[in-house]
Amino acid sequence: VCTAVDVVDAVLVDVRSKLITIDKLAQQAEWQAAAEELLRTQDQLSHLLDVESPEVTYILAEVQEREQDLPLKQAKALKKDGDETCILGDWPKAQKLYQKAHRCLVKCDGPEELLIIRQHVPLKRLEQARTEAKCDFQAAEWAGLDAKLELVQHCMQAVKEAGMLIPLESAAEVEEMRLECTLQRVLGVKRSGDTEAARGTREGFAAAELYFATALKLLATRQ
Repeated sequence: VCTAVDVVDAVLVDVRSKLITIDKLAQQAEWQAAAEELLRTQDQLSHLLDVESPEVTYILAEVQEREQDLPLKQAKALKKDGDETCILGDWPKAQKLYQKAHRCLVKCDGPEELLIIRQHVPLKRLEQARTEAKCDFQAAEWAGLDAKLELVQHCMQAVKEAGMLIPLESAAEVEEMRLECTLQRVLGVKRSGDTEAARGTREGFAAAELYFATALKLLATRQ
């Protein structure tokens, strides 16, 4: 004869097996399958909520731990993928991964991890923007550098709004690139003015004056 105790024991054995399966699926990054298995486990245990037993209490705690731990593990894995994608230079894809990580953390009781992700996104965006600007700077691609430095400034502001400080060396590096970019633009405009002046014509001198005025304006607005 199958007693109520036998039924409870059978359910507990099955639930323990499911927990092992959930852990294995999480290790393989099969997050959807792990979440579905967890839902089935929770449904199975719902029939034992009124059972007073140390074993049932323990297994309920185990399931609750998985409920919190699973989205946290997924968020950390997504953050890692986002970091690797960011290194490869694909910021749009990296940002989507960070957003998924953020959504996972909202599901679990992980305020500290949630704050880390919220701060991590603007930091990684700043890092990516600085890297892109630095590549143009080192390649002397002055034409596109100005816009990229504007993006860096925007990212720095986002970092500040997230409650973090900008490292002094980072701010100094950006300022150095900004000043060099301005200088190179001024020199380029001056060269155009010199070319016009070298023509020795009234029109050439008039054009040269405009170029020189533009160069002075650039210097004044960037000081």
